[in-house]
Amino acid sequence: QAQPDEFVQVVKGKFVLGCSPFYVSGWNSWELMEAAAGALELFGASLPLKSTGPQLVRDVLDAAVSAGHNVIRVWAHPVSEQYAMEPFPGEYNEALLVGLDYILDEARVRGLKLLVVLMDNWQPGGINTLVGWAGEKEHEKFFDMESTRAMYRERVRKIVGRTNSINGRRYSEDPTIMAWNLLSEPRCYQCAVSVARWIDEMAAFVKSLDSRHLLGIGEEGFYATGLANPLGMASWAFNEGQDFVRDHNSSDIDFATVHLWPDNWKDTSASFTTLWLRQHLADCHRMGKPMLLEEFGKYGVGGGGADRQSYYRQVLNIMAEDSEAGGPSMGAMFFQYYAPGQRAPQEEGGNAGGLFGVYSTDGAYGVSASFAERMRALNQGAAGGGAACRVQAAAESPTPAPRLGRAAYVARGSEPVCKHTWVDGRRGTGMEGPNCVQDVNECVRGTHSCAAQGAVCVNNHGGYKCSCQAGYSGDGHSCKPDSQAMAELTAKFSTPGMGRLACNEGKDVAFDAGMPGFAYDPIGYLERTQGAYGSRVAVEDTDCMAACSEAPGCNAFSYNPVLQKCFLKVNPSTQVCQAEPVSCVSARGSKYDCGRWQTYYGNMPSTLEPNHEVALNNAPMQLNIIIFFGVALAADALCEELEGLLLSSDIGNTLCHLIGAVDDAKPAQIQQESTVLSIVSIMGFLLELADISGPADFQQHGRSFFGSQVIPAVLALAANASIDPSVRRESAAVLQSYVTGCHANCHILGSRGVEQLFRSTLVGCEDAGIQMDVLEVAYRCGRARVDLESLQQVIGAPGWRQLKHLVTQAPKTLDLAVELHAVMAFINRGKEARLCCIKMAALKWAKQGKKQIETEQTWVSFGLDHLSVLVINDGHEESAELVDIAYGDLQAHCKTQGDATRWVWSLSELPESLHARWNISEGDGSPWAVETTVPTEAFDQALAGAPLVARALSEHGLWAAEAGGVSVYRELVLEPSSKSASKATVDRPVKSALKAASSEQRAGQAAARAVLVAEAQPAKETVALSAKKTVALSAKETVAPSAKQTAALSAKEIVAPSAKQTAALSAKQTAALSAKESVALSAKQAAAPSAKKTAALSAKKTIALPTKESATVPSKATITPPGKEN
Repeated sequence: QAQPDEFVQVVKGKFVLGCSPFYVSGWNSWELMEAAAGALELFGASLPLKSTGPQLVRDVLDAAVSAGHNVIRVWAHPVSEQYAMEPFPGEYNEALLVGLDYILDEARVRGLKLLVVLMDNWQPGGINTLVGWAGEKEHEKFFDMESTRAMYRERVRKIVGRTNSINGRRYSEDPTIMAWNLLSEPRCYQCAVSVARWIDEMAAFVKSLDSRHLLGIGEEGFYATGLANPLGMASWAFNEGQDFVRDHNSSDIDFATVHLWPDNWKDTSASFTTLWLRQHLADCHRMGKPMLLEEFGKYGVGGGGADRQSYYRQVLNIMAEDSEAGGPSMGAMFFQYYAPGQRAPQEEGGNAGGLFGVYSTDGAYGVSASFAERMRALNQGAAGGGAACRVQAAAESPTPAPRLGRAAYVARGSEPVCKHTWVDGRRGTGMEGPNCVQDVNECVRGTHSCAAQGAVCVNNHGGYKCSCQAGYSGDGHSCKPDSQAMAELTAKFSTPGMGRLACNEGKDVAFDAGMPGFAYDPIGYLERTQGAYGSRVAVEDTDCMAACSEAPGCNAFSYNPVLQKCFLKVNPSTQVCQAEPVSCVSARGSKYDCGRWQTYYGNMPSTLEPNHEVALNNAPMQLNIIIFFGVALAADALCEELEGLLLSSDIGNTLCHLIGAVDDAKPAQIQQESTVLSIVSIMGFLLELADISGPADFQQHGRSFFGSQVIPAVLALAANASIDPSVRRESAAVLQSYVTGCHANCHILGSRGVEQLFRSTLVGCEDAGIQMDVLEVAYRCGRARVDLESLQQVIGAPGWRQLKHLVTQAPKTLDLAVELHAVMAFINRGKEARLCCIKMAALKWAKQGKKQIETEQTWVSFGLDHLSVLVINDGHEESAELVDIAYGDLQAHCKTQGDATRWVWSLSELPESLHARWNISEGDGSPWAVETTVPTEAFDQALAGAPLVARALSEHGLWAAEAGGVSVYRELVLEPSSKSASKATVDRPVKSALKAASSEQRAGQAAARAVLVAEAQPAKETVALSAKKTVALSAKETVAPSAKQTAALSAKEIVAPSAKQTAALSAKQTAALSAKESVALSAKQAAAPSAKKTAALSAKKTIALPTKESATVPSKATITPPGKEN
């Protein structure tokens, strides 16, 4: 059996480890060296959020072991210029070399082998760097100049002759290394002779330093002649300086290396892939050398696409079949594995996996795991039997494997050397090295026990210290969000808005260890570029608030929400300027926008220069006119001054008092449709207010100004199950709008207690719009680190796990509406469930048999009297829209075909919102047909988990006998209920909440709104609701508020607080507008509110997918992915 300290050898044309064959499966990890050294940013694939580079290394190696792989290919120098291992000839960054030490030791512990690349053809630190040091510019001169060859030899001598600082092994004596690559993908235009000569020379040199390890070239395997190159006889590869057979004939080259990149080489045909592999296998058979496909890949969206999966299957089947037949194939390694949370650079298509990243959840990864299983089966065999194979291996390996003392190395399974220094028994803490005298920085290694969220780690000699940052409570090892502390923290800071930066930012304040956003920088890159200033890892604005609160002298900070970076400041100017856009450079040299900086002031100055607030506050505005703009806001007609007035007035506070009065009223008193219309109008205004910005020099949004008043008031309505559903839907929409992009509001919400909101909207609620908005509130507050543990008891473990997983994902990476419906599918189960969320196939919307629109696979939520369709990705500017259709407005026909059921709905009328969305005229009134398919068994099972919904569908005839579903309904154990009783439980007081209002209703509503801008007259009658609340009723008149009067907010009924509760409006603010001062409202403006600005009373619900939270910090490095240049 193979031992941990045995070297991989070549015996009779095969890899052998001990007396067993050694067939290879694994992957390439491009930036593992810099990650292991503690780099704070990676440019080929990002660091996962809240992770460290060494933690990523351990995760990658653990994933390899878990999947059954045995070799990882790594680079012995960083691939980013920022992290140069050799910044000048002969000068080395020791921290990066320690990173390579760490990879080798962690691989040793896990029994993995490493294939180590000594230099790269493409990347900084490779060929072009050495050519530049020699005073030349031409890439091709590298292979012929003695100066560059000498520099290469010195680099190799440094690496191969190094002694590992962690375990004391010389690299040349470490069997963890399977083999060396001379140079990854050597290219030299029309100079094959020079390349071949260089290979012979350097192979002999490496073997003179290290005869124990195998040696390969690392080339792609292009041919000087023949048909096997990409594009055949028309191939560009003939001129790239490689000659596969000639290059591998050297006796110092132990095995043949081949790469395969069909997309980059512009030949993606399956026939080329087959010819390329079989030709190389045949040539290796003739040479008598093992062949390793050490690098291959194909473009894909995270690896999940069928094309990539099919390609992996083709490649790995060819290699595995040759291995199983006794051929020269000794395995394959794909490029490259992505750990959870890693993201590709933006220029690789914008998706998480980019061009090459393969996650463990991707189909291609599963194919590679199956290949690993086939290789493991081959490795169980003998390579020659008993002592004979060892004699053969010894004959081919002149120097035996070294015997290593305890101080230098301890084999797996033995007690580690430095275990007595571990902190609280945790491996990877305390001290390390052959003599246990080197301090481990646990904060860099990620081996500390500090809480994953809300804690900071400070290293000290032989240990570390954990503490909770501001806004959290605990001992540092456990930190929980403290809503009150977070609210107090966020209340100390305000910002004039995105892109609004203090004209003089003030002096920088040092970002010291122990502050949120600080990270140790072993490589020294940030120390060189930004010194002791600025955050070093991705931060939220609340992290910067906590850091500024701890930093001596700090009273402000500059923050970029796209870069997720901040600089602490002292005494910035109160004059605010427009910040310039930040331009980032992608890995391939293209520029793109990285947002703008903005200033956060601690204890916000009351006067910002230039200050338009005073002027705006002096402009009187009648409350009823302001309310009109909330109901029928024509945004294009609003000037900046009017928006500023809305933002700076007391209107937000006043309306919040009115909402409080509604919540305290008896439900029966606010069920009239006109009252509901008024309340929804207020909600519509609050939605508008959230997005309104202040004057040009004070661009804070309304959600930040009024959040502390709006959140508590609207929360009460949203959580009140006795309120009309349309009011609750608008309330949930307001909450969602106010927490989006505003972490302070999330903490205000958390401090008020949200369990009642979750319980009343997520259990037994039949409105998909409400549930989706409330779940988005939970998601965004979770992202803002609000404690949501109480939600687990409400929605159950499966839904909680799904939501917690979402919280770890940035909004930019998600189709949030779709993901939230997946959570809804989990939580709407049980005998009280009034929704059943089912994922269905593409929907075809057709009129009179002619196909009109096809929307892709989506979610449909079935309630007791209506269904809600999530309309997504149809090319419309709105990414998703929730469309309600009452069961009374449709008929259904379904027919089972195999395992699926074809379902056709007949609609008497297309929902109004879809007319506008798809620019379709209302037509002649003929019905629309909506066709989809659904897996019969899955649908039946889903309905079995929601018996109330199953019964409702059955009673409405929407799941017919021929669909195979009626038997399920009959077997359901339902509580006795007559049809009329069931209907009574689902009737709503306001039918407009389910259907688009009729033309008469819409005309009546428009007329009612128009009254709000009529000349103000005293109210004619008032009905007392309680000692403190009044209802102003007026069919035709509104009230002009004075210092002692409240406002009439509806054409018929309105809930209003007493003068004691209403925010006082000064006589100056409420004085009647003079003809000169009044805001002119044209009839067109008054009667025709824009579609975007009117509070929706119909069943439609438009979802704006998130755009305000950024994902990965963009790259500034210039990197060329491997093997990409022709």
